Amino acid sequence: MNQNVQTRSVSLKTQRQIDFVAENIAVISIPPAEVPMLYGKQTYLRFNILINGNCKGSPDDAAAAASLIERIEVWTLDNQAMLENIIDYNNLSATRNFYENNDAMTNLDGIIEGYSPNDSLSSIYFDMPSSQSQLGSTLFRQVEVCLPLRLSSVFFKKVFPVLAVSGIQLKVHFAQNNKSLRAYTATGFSAASGFELKVALPESPQTQLVLKNTGAEAATLANCPFVVDTSKPHTIQYVDNNGGTKNAGTLDGMSLDASGCIVLSSSSFTPDISANAGNKVFLSTSNLDLSYKVKHCELIACVVEPQKGYLQAMNKKLKEDINK
Repeated sequence: MNQNVQTRSVSLKTQRQIDFVAENIAVISIPPAEVPMLYGKQTYLRFNILINGNCKGSPDDAAAAASLIERIEVWTLDNQAMLENIIDYNNLSATRNFYENNDAMTNLDGIIEGYSPNDSLSSIYFDMPSSQSQLGSTLFRQVEVCLPLRLSSVFFKKVFPVLAVSGIQLKVHFAQNNKSLRAYTATGFSAASGFELKVALPESPQTQLVLKNTGAEAATLANCPFVVDTSKPHTIQYVDNNGGTKNAGTLDGMSLDASGCIVLSSSSFTPDISANAGNKVFLSTSNLDLSYKVKHCELIACVVEPQKGYLQAMNKKLKEDINK
């Protein structure tokens, strides 16, 4: 676009200024009086993401914040004509990112588009505990993202004459939780990536499992992702001395002992085969549950301001064409 052409940005709120959740629809009207000409390259959705659940997690890193969007529709302002309908927006965004993004673009996505690796505990969406009082908590953070609608022919790169269609309306369909979020399971959720027992489990009633805090499979505040949620509890599992995987009840609490080892509290269980110190302990993945909220959603629209008289001439021409 000509560098001499002036632009300005305006904030357009959703019709319902609420917290959106999975399968909700956010509707944003773009009236021609406020946005006669839209410059898509500098237009983006801005919103905050807040995740909730019984485990740590983040949006699918293949599409970053776009993973929350299932479909984009663009209508005329009177809802009489659909101008654009992009189905499976999150998966298409992931495909585009796979083929077009390089390392520099991925780093930029992390700054503005909500990218955070699903297999990392250094996440922008949650913190790790720094004290015993935070053990077992999700510690989710609210993250603001600025998301260009790159797959749209109306809202990306080009100048779109909103005045020519008497205004447009953007409808954002938010995706189901299980299609947009990924739980962190890289460590602590399988025998291969589990933590080691510090204290053996004999064949007698048990209510605790003490984890090692030294060695390659140590459990520490910085690397233990377990979350305590008594409404949707996780099942603790361990490897016995015969190599079998056994259940150790549900995770009811977490604490640190005097030596700084993480202690998992469980409903009472009795091993039928003992487990030595050094055997693996992990959580089952069968009960992982995540959801999200989209807060303060708005469209930051870049408005082109052409030379004086251009819009009036354009509007006059449109009226003449209609009256022919």
